[in-house]
Amino acid sequence: MLTSKDILLDFLETYKRGIHTSLENLPAEAFTWQPDPEANHIAVTIWHLARVMDAVYVHRMFQKPAETELWFTQGWAEKYAYDPRGLGGNKLGMLTGFSVEEMKAVPVMSLEDGLAYFDAACQQLGGFLQASTPEQLQELAPGSDPQRSFYFWVKICLIDGTRHTGEIQALRAMWERRNKPA
Repeated sequence: MLTSKDILLDFLETYKRGIHTSLENLPAEAFTWQPDPEANHIAVTIWHLARVMDAVYVHRMFQKPAETELWFTQGWAEKYAYDPRGLGGNKLGMLTGFSVEEMKAVPVMSLEDGLAYFDAACQQLGGFLQASTPEQLQELAPGSDPQRSFYFWVKICLIDGTRHTGEIQALRAMWERRNKPA
């Protein structure tokens, strides 16, 4: 019988595969194409997805300091000279609640780096799930606001990520239609 943990792990793997499939053979120009000047592009969306798992669902729920986030420990902050702490909704630095100017200030990672950050965040979240029992997943996440269970927050993360996978697919399809050879 599947447990809540099994379902979340399966959903996480499906989500990760969906992102990778959506980006297969993506032309470099499509990675940063915007349908209008205030719209997100795929690169910033990938960064957002990784940041949500890294900053919010693995670190802030456990009340760990921001310096322990993958963004900092794996050298992305230094490589891209960008510190998102204190920005956006709840000052979490994950794109939600960013102004257009703040969104445009997010560094454009290469497709390879963006996927590496995303994969590392998936691995980190998967490690948390692997180490948890279904009962532990039902405990309240101490750093969450409002107070909800770990299961609830991981489920919301994965549902939102799936929605963003559709956004990436839509952006890619729009770019491909606009750039179809005559």
